[in-house]
Amino acid sequence: MIELCVTADDYGLSRDVNAGIHSLAARDALSAVSVMVHREAQLDDVSVLRGRVVTGLHLMLVGERPLRAARLAPLLDAQGFLPMRYWGLFLQLLRHPGWLARLSDEIAAQVARYRTLGLPLHFINSHQHVHLLPPIWARVLQVVHGNAFPPAMRTAQPAPLGGVHQALLGVASRLAGRRQAAPARLSLQAIGLGFAGRSTLQDIDGALQRLGQIAAPRGRVLHELVVHPGLGDAPPAARHGAWGIRWRREHDLLLSDDFAAVLRRHGAAVMPAAAIAAALESP
Repeated sequence: MIELCVTADDYGLSRDVNAGIHSLAARDALSAVSVMVHREAQLDDVSVLRGRVVTGLHLMLVGERPLRAARLAPLLDAQGFLPMRYWGLFLQLLRHPGWLARLSDEIAAQVARYRTLGLPLHFINSHQHVHLLPPIWARVLQVVHGNAFPPAMRTAQPAPLGGVHQALLGVASRLAGRRQAAPARLSLQAIGLGFAGRSTLQDIDGALQRLGQIAAPRGRVLHELVVHPGLGDAPPAARHGAWGIRWRREHDLLLSDDFAAVLRRHGAAVMPAAAIAAALESP
């Protein structure tokens, strides 16, 4: 059987996104939720997640206003936003590698804010998966070290399970891990990153079919299907339209009989949050 950790990213982006995630968590359609904690994150009802799903930090290093705006001023646009796309951030860091130290301060600030929410820090990932860039990966590991390190980190499945974007992230993930292995108990190995946020049944069906044809991962690895559900159809803000995310479609897809049928056809199942939490807490 293929056990899937179905993770909803972007909690905190808007009230519609939060409501969609609450809706799915109440129906046991999610295994995990990653939470944004940038300056304007909507976190009034975050306690609803406690005990229902595995929870982690969704680092926001692109697209939003950071907590340490003064420190990151050289990276921000005129309205105080970080680069909208991951490649914009990467280009800035290539030109100014010294700015990585500034980014470390923002990572530390977001970890600290997350820890005030009263949620377990089960894992860390990031918006647009920028933590998989080896230099940023190393900074994340440096910030969350020792006993404070979360038991899981998101990596990327290296097989072509979601197009060119998935393949590139798989290469970045492999390079990052070779440069410095994370002291985590479990790797959440994401599949379908090329269509995450715009998933269709055909996308998921194809990814699961290919997943069934490759060798089972070694070590403590759990396959992760990344989704971006919400109850609204429109982007939370005009700038978010550039992401092309279909929040409502992904919410409805996860509750559909057709999605359940696709899982059954491939011998796959959504892993309950309690089972993942037990795996994370075991030595």
